[in-house]
Amino acid sequence: MPLLPKLEALPEESMTSYLNRVARFHGNVPLPKFLNMIELPRHEILAPGPKTIARVSRLTGAQVWRLERMTFLHIGQRRRSIGGQLVQAEFVDTGTRRFCPRCLLEDLALDSPSDGMPVGRIVWQIKATQVCHRHNLVLKKRSINAYPDRFKNLPELIESETELAQLAASAEYCKTSALQGYMMKRIAGVKGPDWLDDQPLDVAVKACELLGMLLIGQPGTDLEKLAPVQRIVAQDEGYEYAKAGPVGLLKAFQVIYDQYVETGKSGGDLKVFGSLYHWPYLSKPNEDPNSFRSLLREFILEHFAVPEGVILLGEPVDRQRVHTIRSLAGKARVKVEALRISLVHAGLIADVNERNLHNQVFDARAGESVAERMRSSISTKRLEPFLNCTRVQAEQLTRSGTIPRLVPVGEACRGVLTNVAREDAETFLAKLMGQAVRVPKPSEGFLDIAGTAEVLHRPALDIVVTILDGFLERVETCQPRRKFKSLYVHPEDVRRALSYNPPDGFMTVGQAADKLGLPPDSIYALSACRDVAGKPIFTEHFFDNSGSAKQRMIAVKEVVEFSERFISLKEYSEMVGIGPKGASKKLRNEGILPIAPREIVLRAIYDRQEVLELVDS
Repeated sequence: MPLLPKLEALPEESMTSYLNRVARFHGNVPLPKFLNMIELPRHEILAPGPKTIARVSRLTGAQVWRLERMTFLHIGQRRRSIGGQLVQAEFVDTGTRRFCPRCLLEDLALDSPSDGMPVGRIVWQIKATQVCHRHNLVLKKRSINAYPDRFKNLPELIESETELAQLAASAEYCKTSALQGYMMKRIAGVKGPDWLDDQPLDVAVKACELLGMLLIGQPGTDLEKLAPVQRIVAQDEGYEYAKAGPVGLLKAFQVIYDQYVETGKSGGDLKVFGSLYHWPYLSKPNEDPNSFRSLLREFILEHFAVPEGVILLGEPVDRQRVHTIRSLAGKARVKVEALRISLVHAGLIADVNERNLHNQVFDARAGESVAERMRSSISTKRLEPFLNCTRVQAEQLTRSGTIPRLVPVGEACRGVLTNVAREDAETFLAKLMGQAVRVPKPSEGFLDIAGTAEVLHRPALDIVVTILDGFLERVETCQPRRKFKSLYVHPEDVRRALSYNPPDGFMTVGQAADKLGLPPDSIYALSACRDVAGKPIFTEHFFDNSGSAKQRMIAVKEVVEFSERFISLKEYSEMVGIGPKGASKKLRNEGILPIAPREIVLRAIYDRQEVLELVDS
C-alpha cells in the first residue's frame, strides 16, 4: 500500500530527486535515512533494476512506466536504460551534479509546484546536456567528491540561497542545441529523424557531438573539456548533418576532409578523423552498411591509401581501394615525379603542384597498372634488340609516335617516360609481322627495309608506315625470329605507295616535310604536339589508297599556317647573319624558347612573331 497522501512526481524530475522529496514530505528526514528506514540499499537507487522500480512504485504510488523515465535502469554490465532507450553507463555523468540555478531558485519558492522543495531534472544527469531548456542558461556544475553527495538535495551542495542567486545572475545565456532537444523528446517517446532513431540513443548523441567537433575545427580536443558554448555549437553542427542520415553523414565527412585538404597539411585518416578513433563504438564490427562506423570506414577507404591487411576501425582491410602518388611510388619502387606525369597522362589525377600531391587519390588497380607499365617499359636502347632493328630506326619509331611513348611525344619528359610500354612494342611488332607472308627466301628484287630506304633515299620510318597501313601489295618475311630484319619489300612497290597523289587541299607527310625543309620524323612528332591553344600543330588525315589501306595526309592549309606562325633556327640565323649556335644563344638570352624540345622534333622551331619582334627591336 502506497504512502498517503500520494506525492506526485513532477515533469522531467529524476527519481533520486523524487525520493528526496518523498523522504522530506512523509518522514521529514534526509534520503539516506529514509532508505535505511524502508531497507532499500542506496546503490539500487542510483541504477535500479526492475524489482527496485516495482518496489518504489508500490511505495509511492507512481506508475512503473513513469519511474522508468525518471532514472537510468540497470540492464547489465555497463548498460543502462531510460524510457526504453538503451545506453552505455558512460552516457550518465556520475562524477558531477549539473543544475540550473534559476530552476532551483524557482523550486525553493513556497508557491512552486514542489512546495518549496528543490527538484533535480533527469536530463541534467546526461553528459551531453549543457543548457537549461527552460531558461536558456548554461548549466552550473558541482563535483561529487564523496558517495553520500549523490543523495543530497542540490541546494545542499551550495552554501546559501544567496550564492545560488549569484550563480543564476552570472550564468551564461545560450540557446539549447537541437541535439539536446532531440534527446529529450526521444526519452519522452517522441519520434525523431529515422537514422538517429535507428541508433542507440548514446550512439546517436555521441556521433553528432564528435562529428560536430571535427566540423568546427576541434579534431583533437577532449569532448568533455570543450567549453559549454563550443560543445553546443558542435552539437548543432553534427545534428544538422546526422539528421539527414547516411547522405548527411557522407556530406559531413567530405566537408571535414575538404577542410583538412585546404590547410595544405600532409597526413592520413588519423589526422583528419583523429578524435573519432578514440570512440570505442567504432572498433566493434557492424554489418549494417548505414551505421556510422560502416559509412566512415567506406569513406576512409575511398579517400585514403589504406593498405590491405591494416586493421581499420576494428576490421582488417580486404583490399586497398585507392593510392596516393607517394604510396604507389613506394609500393612500385618508381620515381614520384615520373609516376605523377604518367598518372596525369592516364587521366587518373589532375595536374597540380607539388603541395597537393598527398591529397590526390586514384583507383588503386588503375594506378598499379600504370606503374607496372612503367616498370616493364622498354627504353630506346633496349628496343633495338627487342625489335632487332638499328638504333636510328628505334628512335624514329618512338619519336614519331609509331610506337607510343609512356608520355606522348611533344611533352617535356625524360628518363623512363621516354620509354615505350612493352605491350605497345609487342602490338607494333605483331601488326608489322602480320602484314608479311612467310617465304623460304626473299623473292627476286625484294630488299630489306634498310636496303629499300637506301635505294629510295627515304627514311626507314616511311617504309614501316606503308607496311603498317597496308599500302604494299606484298611483304615477305624470311626467318621471322629475326623480327624487323626479316622483312622484305620491293622498292618499286614502296615507291608507288609513297608517290600517291593526294586529293586537293592535302599533301603526304613526305611532301609536307619537303615543303617546310624538315625531316618526315619532325612532321610525325609535330602531329603529337599542341600549340598554346591546345590544338595539334598538324592533324593527320587518312584517305583511301589504290588498295584497301589508307594514306596519311596533312592539310595544305596547316602547312601554310605553320610556315607563317613558326620559324626554324636555320632560317633565323640566316636572317640575322650569324651562326646557329650564336642565334640559339641570343634567343635563349631573350627568353625565347623552342615550341617543343629539339630532341623530340629534331629541329629548333620558334614562334615567328616573337622572333621577328626581336629582329625589329
